[in-house]
Amino acid sequence: MKNIIERKTKFPRVWIGYFIAGLCLSLEIYAVKTLTRDEITSGDNPLVDVILLTVYVGLFYFIYCVYKLHKVLQSHHPEYPIKPILAILFTLVPICIFVWVSKMAMFINSNSPERKIVGWWNFLLIFTGIAAVKLLEPTMGFVLAYGVLHHIQRRVKETLISSSQIADQQTTAMDPPSAGH
Repeated sequence: MKNIIERKTKFPRVWIGYFIAGLCLSLEIYAVKTLTRDEITSGDNPLVDVILLTVYVGLFYFIYCVYKLHKVLQSHHPEYPIKPILAILFTLVPICIFVWVSKMAMFINSNSPERKIVGWWNFLLIFTGIAAVKLLEPTMGFVLAYGVLHHIQRRVKETLISSSQIADQQTTAMDPPSAGH
């Protein structure tokens, strides 16, 4: 059943976010080693522009991953309350990330009794990661935000697999025995 869920479902490739974080770190290290403080803060250097472009790509890819994860949930469970486009809007206002993270945590907890996820804790980590990307240090912010998103995605996969196995067991239990046996 696990292979069927994974083949049918196109989860976002969160590893690309880690790659973007690594690229951002490499560019930052190179900039610190080669540029003076004035060249970095003036913004006239093309390397600074490349770093900023990398940060924006990382943020847009994070939003895409959030969209794709909600799209997967909607395709398997149409009753899931947050539409993918609404998740994007919530992500654009960082404090509103709490809405989709808490709804996703409630969904996971209600459909997977053996694994629990804490919505406010995941929200706090994603919020801190996005704030760090925007205000402090992009690399660590990306690692934190994508790490939490990867954790949530793994829990969603486990939940979809266990809920499909439960549905298969219920269907098998409800099927009448065949007359020839």
